[in-house]
Amino acid sequence: MKILVYGAGVIGSFLCHVLCDNGHDVTLLARGKRKELLDKEGLVLHHYFGGEVTTDHPVITDTIGDEHYDVIFAVMQYKQLQAVLGELIEADADTIVCVGNNMHAKYMAKTISEQSAKPKEVLFGFQGTGGERTDSYVVSVCFGKGSMTIGPVANGENRNRADNIDLIKKDGFASLKEKMDGIFAKTEYTLNWVPDMDSWYKCHLAFVLPGAYLSYILECNLYQCKMKQITLLLDAVWEAHKALKEMGYMILPEGNDTYFKRGPKRFFTMAPKLFVMTRTKMGELAMSNHCKNAVDEMEDLSDDFSKMLGNREDDMKAWKKLKEQMPSWKKIHKIYDVR
Repeated sequence: MKILVYGAGVIGSFLCHVLCDNGHDVTLLARGKRKELLDKEGLVLHHYFGGEVTTDHPVITDTIGDEHYDVIFAVMQYKQLQAVLGELIEADADTIVCVGNNMHAKYMAKTISEQSAKPKEVLFGFQGTGGERTDSYVVSVCFGKGSMTIGPVANGENRNRADNIDLIKKDGFASLKEKMDGIFAKTEYTLNWVPDMDSWYKCHLAFVLPGAYLSYILECNLYQCKMKQITLLLDAVWEAHKALKEMGYMILPEGNDTYFKRGPKRFFTMAPKLFVMTRTKMGELAMSNHCKNAVDEMEDLSDDFSKMLGNREDDMKAWKKLKEQMPSWKKIHKIYDVR
């Protein structure tokens, strides 16, 4: 297939590598110094697990242009994605997959679908990889061969679980699912389908945002993290999941909230996992590095999540305590020299 990956950061670079490895006609959109490097050296990835170094040579471009693409993967930060909606609407593509954290997936899906001159299928995804970008290559942190949680947004304000699962089973959607699964058929990269990515994003952020608050409290040095801080983080995540459930969102993955409720599951599974993460390089590569390099995104996501919670946030004691211990966003920006 002819595929465009719009975004050459850590996530987009790994996705591009997988698509190239599968033999597709891949174009990677990058700009500025990143494009200059890709034009000169190709797409170089240092795989953190295993130490392999790979070099791919997709077509490099700095614009979508008039080319027709079977699929465009738009892989970028939250507000950056909002800023390029116009380009995605104008693009000549059959399918758009927006990849990354998102608080307004439903709005974006509606906007792209309604304003595109030709019909477009719209999906949302989140790739479970991390890492960091250096001046000459990308360090990619990936468990296994990579995966993406992917799916549509559910129709209607009331997200009924049975109705949403039926959405994936409909004939029209079944052909789209078959198409997307086929893109990765020759690799070990897996697609994990969910019935409502809007709900999944909210549940994901219920964990990511407390992790970001704690990272900023510790000046992104997770090695200083104490067990009582991990306990506070887990309490905050549990509170957020409860609030989401009250608001009618599905808990996705199903039952995931039970790992944050005080009890055996949390004590023997989630708490030790987080403790180990804060004591190894994994915590830096999977959490604190992104917090350093994406302060704008974390602030935007935090603000929009708070707006969604409304008055419910006042009753979330652990959540509020983490936010109150964190430096102001102005100070955080100053520390990491983002603005």
